[in-house]
Amino acid sequence: MGIIICPKHGRAGLVESCAHVGETLDEGLFGNFEKLNVFGTMLLCHRCFDDLGFSGYLNIKTNDFSSWNNPLFERYERDYERIPGRRALCAECVAAAEVADSRRKGKCDPLPVFERTITSNDKATIGEIEDQIGSNFDFRKSIVAEDKAACFVIPGTYQKPLTVKVYYVTDRFEQDKIKSFLLSLLEGRQMNEAKVEFWEAEIWTSWTNDKTGTQGHKRGAEVLLREEYLNCASES
Repeated sequence: MGIIICPKHGRAGLVESCAHVGETLDEGLFGNFEKLNVFGTMLLCHRCFDDLGFSGYLNIKTNDFSSWNNPLFERYERDYERIPGRRALCAECVAAAEVADSRRKGKCDPLPVFERTITSNDKATIGEIEDQIGSNFDFRKSIVAEDKAACFVIPGTYQKPLTVKVYYVTDRFEQDKIKSFLLSLLEGRQMNEAKVEFWEAEIWTSWTNDKTGTQGHKRGAEVLLREEYLNCASES
């Protein structure tokens, strides 16, 4: 999935659509769209889905396109280019439209939402939280982010609360102190939904692309010890 910077939701995932789906969402409505997940997420109206033959890609995964000169990829690329008025949409805006539609119909929310969380648009508040936590607790240094504490503040979105990931703090009493401190930081704020996660340790693994020889690193299978939602109606 690509990334888009949304004026309302901050850094968010990207969803593509045909012009008709985009126009429906612009009106604040959410239709019974067809959804494809091949190279990212694509929403199509029924007419475009049927007329352009996208039903043939319903069970296709990205890994099925083994090479760029694969006939399947070439066919998908041609069909993709035929989508009228193709739009790039914020995935969180799409989710918000779906939730609003369900609420208008008197139904339960179709997915957990966090409408009062701090997003990447509020960099000042995120920086303040990072500074306050770092000043009040003595965390181990991260093996991933050089010269930084193993405590990371990740901005929230409409579908995920702001999350504080803490590594190497395994004692529950110490975890409770961090949780209480975060609650005090959020107290009195309108945007106060958050989550704190306590992880056993950082796992940093190397990888190599067999075809290109490119090397890199990524997080491995880390162990989550505990997670707590703070002020979150969706998880209460």
